[in-house]
Amino acid sequence: EMDSVVHSMKLLYEKDIAYNFERLGIDLAMVTTNAESDDGVEFMRRATELKAKQQQIREDILQPLRDTVQHMLREEQRLLGKDVYIQNEDVDTPIEQFRAVGAKAVEPPKLIKPFNVEEWLQLFRSQPWLSKQAAEEQRNLERRKDKRGHLNKQRGILDMQEKEVKKAQAEREKKEKAIEDMKTRLAAPDCPAADKFNLRRDINLQTEALEDFSE
Repeated sequence: EMDSVVHSMKLLYEKDIAYNFERLGIDLAMVTTNAESDDGVEFMRRATELKAKQQQIREDILQPLRDTVQHMLREEQRLLGKDVYIQNEDVDTPIEQFRAVGAKAVEPPKLIKPFNVEEWLQLFRSQPWLSKQAAEEQRNLERRKDKRGHLNKQRGILDMQEKEVKKAQAEREKKEKAIEDMKTRLAAPDCPAADKFNLRRDINLQTEALEDFSE
């Protein structure tokens, strides 16, 4: 179930980025389009529609998925904490150091006073379920440890994907602002002709860089 949720979140982040790039293209087109023209009205409608789609993804879909992941992690932590004490665990531990995380049983097996072989055989034969129960508990412990490692790995992947999305958004916004600043300077009445040439050239270069970034 965790794999399915994480995969869904990855697809939604990719779709959100695609909407951002599409909105950027529309914003660039609107710069050279009369806002009251048919094209200008259509661009505005499309931009509004894309914004609504992004808001729906972020608030109505992504947030519940994030809550689901957090609930799964808390529930697994609760179940694991009943039987196992995790050593050297830290929320900031990188994936490559997970091997250093250890585990100990919350209630270590009690020491049993020594007895002779005959007594042990008699006890074992009269209560065979003890051996079966110990083996089953050990298997359950191993399964939970494996699942814990898998959940930590998925959490690391999810954190990395979120950082990549934020980095891409920040780079895009930086380029957009640079273009807007140059357009403002270009539109100024006192802008020298030499500066206008350089500004147009830089705007074209930045626009091409945005298109390459979108690809």
